[in-house]
This record gives sequence, structure tokens and C-alpha cells, in this order.
Amino acid sequence: MEIDSLVESCNALMAMKRYSSALEIAFEIIRIDPENSTGYILAARSLMDLDRHREAMSEASKAVTLDPLNYNCHLIYSDVVSRSPNISPGEIGSAVIAAKEAIRLNPLFSGCYLALTNALVRAKDYKEANFAVLKAIELDPMSSTIWTTAGYVALRAKNARASERASLYALTLDPNNALAISNLGYAMELNFRWTVGAVAYFNAAKIDPKSSLAVSRVEGIGFSYFRLISTLCLLPLMLVPPAYFIAVIGLNWWWRTKPARVKPAAQRLGIGIATSRRSRERYERYIGKIQREIRNPKALINWSAIRAQKPTPGRRYEYFGAAGLAVMLYFFSIYLVAGGVKQPNVNKHAAFVGSIVLAILALILTVIFIRWVLKERKFAKSFYS
Repeated sequence: MEIDSLVESCNALMAMKRYSSALEIAFEIIRIDPENSTGYILAARSLMDLDRHREAMSEASKAVTLDPLNYNCHLIYSDVVSRSPNISPGEIGSAVIAAKEAIRLNPLFSGCYLALTNALVRAKDYKEANFAVLKAIELDPMSSTIWTTAGYVALRAKNARASERASLYALTLDPNNALAISNLGYAMELNFRWTVGAVAYFNAAKIDPKSSLAVSRVEGIGFSYFRLISTLCLLPLMLVPPAYFIAVIGLNWWWRTKPARVKPAAQRLGIGIATSRRSRERYERYIGKIQREIRNPKALINWSAIRAQKPTPGRRYEYFGAAGLAVMLYFFSIYLVAGGVKQPNVNKHAAFVGSIVLAILALILTVIFIRWVLKERKFAKSFYS
């Protein structure tokens, strides 16, 4: 009875996010009954939430050793390893094995498939992770946590559209799910919807102020706008292509090495975008549009994290940008040969060499453009087949 009372107290403290106090009770349970796996499971959960991952892995491993037929021991071990940073490929493999063992012991519990999903995502096996999360959805279709994980799998598989729908459905089930809002913001960011993405991140940070991801991504969107503005400022230099290319290379180098200098300004810009009335109205319109789509009973029946979609706006911009720049260089090279040499003050030899160089650059850009198109089509064909 004493241990049962301590277990209830420990679970209550973890629900209140008082993990240090919960850990003390877990160690007390271990002291009273060192052969009981429950104490080690509770200790592993508390240590994991305190970001003491190596210690959590040790306690979870002890639980598995003590009670190898308890699916919960394998489940907590897989979960701890999957959430731990800086783990080796062998440890990731052990997390996948532990999750599969938990499924073998309890094949009707959706949490086992969720643990397998997280382990497979860490292993970067998104196709198998998709199968696992779909099985979890089949067992518990009304779980906000499962749909949030489904949205995350879709993000890792670069399927922003599927992630938007899964994350919004998770929010329908639990409007205060901060992680689902963060996933939604990242999906929008992938689709170049920076303003609505900033609003989503800001909303997630309000629900969970300790969410470093949401706070950092609001700042990241500010950086994205700064980079876009700085790139647009260089467009007049396109009249002198060598100077433009040198300026772009220099600008990219500066953004990679000196971002801390504009960090405060980027943060203010990101927050300003996220809190502006226009951005919030745009966010509400966009969310309303997707919510109307997922109200259709058939909208999520065939949902999958791995499904070919139309190229994202960002990818289309790359297509048009490469094609447009190639066309511009072709015409400029033709001008140098056909028109420039007719000018009395133009060196014919220099104009001819310049036109050849520009034509080669245009040819390289054309090849890159064609490869992008073929790669996108091959990607779509592989997932449709």
C-alpha cells in the first residue's frame, strides 16, 4: 500500500511538472523495493523531463532488466533514447528494437506505436515511421498527441501540406497543444508563408513560454525577412553580373558568420510581424480555410506523411528564378555579340569573350533547372508508385 501511495504521489507531481520532487519519490520507491521496475520507470520519466538523459537511459535500462515482460519498461526505454540528444546509431537501433518489443507484448496500445514512430524518425526511416504512426491513429484516432506526432513525421518527410492538416486536426482535439502549433508554424514556413508561420510560433510561445523552438523560430522568420530585403537591395547590381555574383557570395558569407549582430533586430521584427493585425487576420483566414477542408469526413481517411505533393512555392520560385536568370544571361550575351560590338567604344574581343562566359553561365543554370524538374518528377513518381 505504501508503494501504491508513493506511485500516485509521483504521478501527480509529474502532472504538475514538479519533476525534482517526483524524482525524490521515485528513488524512495526504489529504496523500499529495489526489485520493482515501477520505481525505475518513474525515475526515468522524471530524469527525462529534467533533461538528464543519460541517467534516464540508465534507469530505464534497469527497468527492462528487472521486468523484461513488462511492455511499459521497453516503452519508456525507447522513449528516453529517442528524446535524448547526441545518441549513437547503435542506441537509436536499440530504441527501435525496444519499441517493437513493446508492440509484441501489447499490440493494441497506441503508445507503443507512437514510441516506434519517434525511434524511426530519429533513425531517419520516415517511410516506416509513417506506417507506425498510421497504426497508432487507427488504434486511437482521437488522440491529439498522436496527430501531433503525425504532423512532425510529415515535416521530417518534407510534406508540409500533410503536416498542416495533421497539426490542425490535433488542435481541433486540443486547442492548447503548443507542439502542434509549432509544427503548423514550421509547415507554413516551409511553404514560404512566413507571416502566418510567425503568428503560429508566437501563439505556441504564449501557451508554452519555455518552448525554445517557438521563440527561436519567431526570431528565425525575422532573419528570413532581413535576408530577403538585403537580397532585393542587390538587384540593381544585376546590370553588372560579376559585381552582383561577388556581392551575393559576400552577403551569404556574412549571414553565415555574423548573424548575432542583427539578432535583437530580427527578434523585434519577428515579434512585430507575429503581432500585427494584418498577419493575424491572414493567419485566421488561412487556418479557417484548412479547417473547412478537414471537416469533410473523407479529408483525413487517406492521410499519409509520405505522399507526393505539388512542389512547394519555394521550389517553384527556384524553378522560375533559375529559368529567368538563364534567359536574362542568354539575351545579355546576344546583346554583347550582336549589339555591343557595333558601338565604337566597345572592345570587340572583350565583348565576344564576355558573351561566351555569360552563355556558359546560362547553360549551367539551365542544366540546374532541368535537374531540379527531373528530380521533383522522380520524387513524385517514386511515392505514387
